[in-house]
Amino acid sequence: MTIRMIAPPTIAQGLNPCVVNGRSYATPVGTALNVPDFDAGGLEANGWLRCATNGAGTTAQRPTAALLGNPIPRGFEYADSTLGVNVVWDGVGWKSAVTGAAA
Repeated sequence: MTIRMIAPPTIAQGLNPCVVNGRSYATPVGTALNVPDFDAGGLEANGWLRCATNGAGTTAQRPTAALLGNPIPRGFEYADSTLGVNVVWDGVGWKSAVTGAAA
């Protein structure tokens, strides 16, 4: 799974890139970066923030019940890079986390 992360300002400015599992991460101020889930915890431990609790990717890559092996739990949050917003599963469909509109 891919997780969308935002770097703390010192890292975002390139002052201190963060290395996790042999990979170096840095990003310009105000931008998000998709990282493998197995690196996300190491980045969080170094001050990075998750943009969504359950992953990131395009609209076509959104999780499905078949993909998860179980129904998608209500409140499941996903950073949709096609729409440029976080979306939340309400038990019936995906909704914009910002407006509540169908997404």
